[in-house]
Amino acid sequence: MKYTTFKFNGAKIIGALLDDHLVDVQRAYALYLSEQEKDNQADEIARVIIPGDFTEFLEAGKRSWEAAKTAYNYVKDMDKETLGINEEYIFYPLKKVKIVEPFRPKSILAPGPELEDPSDKNMHNYIEFYLKSEHAIIGPGEPIKKESESVGRIDFEPELALVIGKKGRFLNEEDILDHVFGYTIVNDVYSIDKLQVGWEGTMFHVRYGEGASFDNSAPIGPWVVTKDEIEDPENLTLRKYVNGELVDERNTSQLLRKVREFASYCSTFLTLQPSLMISTGYPNGPVFGKDSDGKPVIKDLRENPRYLNAGDRVTCEIEGIGKLDNPVIELDRGNVK
Repeated sequence: MKYTTFKFNGAKIIGALLDDHLVDVQRAYALYLSEQEKDNQADEIARVIIPGDFTEFLEAGKRSWEAAKTAYNYVKDMDKETLGINEEYIFYPLKKVKIVEPFRPKSILAPGPELEDPSDKNMHNYIEFYLKSEHAIIGPGEPIKKESESVGRIDFEPELALVIGKKGRFLNEEDILDHVFGYTIVNDVYSIDKLQVGWEGTMFHVRYGEGASFDNSAPIGPWVVTKDEIEDPENLTLRKYVNGELVDERNTSQLLRKVREFASYCSTFLTLQPSLMISTGYPNGPVFGKDSDGKPVIKDLRENPRYLNAGDRVTCEIEGIGKLDNPVIELDRGNVK
């Protein structure tokens, strides 16, 4: 199934994609309980079992997920004009709703740069992850705000993200996907100028806060695809577009730190839970390398990198999930509210 959160008449609703419509799974479940289970408390029970907030839906666990699946299968062949038990809509045409971010994780665990020379074992000491905070998250169609004076040149990477469904820590690679509900797209927007700090005194330092966790630097969505629909997360095509032009294409199989490996590594330090999401990186971006003195530095070795300008429109596409599209605008400091 493909889930999202959408807005209709000011209300946020969890929906599941069905052709060119979204199914309100909570209201569909109420209809199922009323008609099939003959439950005279169908409305109240549906609201408890399938919460209206997607993070709460994830936290509720398998009972809620199975109820949503049951509801979807019950109504999927019905006429799209079918109403719920309170005469409310169950089916919403995509063209009449606004899709927003599927949910708002409190943090996104994101990998640092890949390595220029993966065979250099000493450089593996610089492999790390950092946190993108909730304030960075925006949904499909919302603008990426470029503030050139403080942020500098920006670029983006289409990244596969793991949506956590089950709490756990110290998880090995074989078990990590047991804790995953599904997958979505993260557009990892970053400033190449702010990331490239290198050595400060005797310490190597990367400014992930200024360089990769500023406002609107993490568009996510549009769908959360349940893990049963993705056969192998280690082999998915990643595509990057600017203004409709394909500028790069890679595969998760090319990642230095494989999907399961990186997620397992993160669980060593943080308890994975539904309020967190793990973004797994991109194989063709800035890398950790060495300068002429043999000291680690961040390098951009790409041929003709295309940095973003106001007026651009960027698209991230991941096989099996879909496309995430966002415009780029220039942020006017004098007009910030």
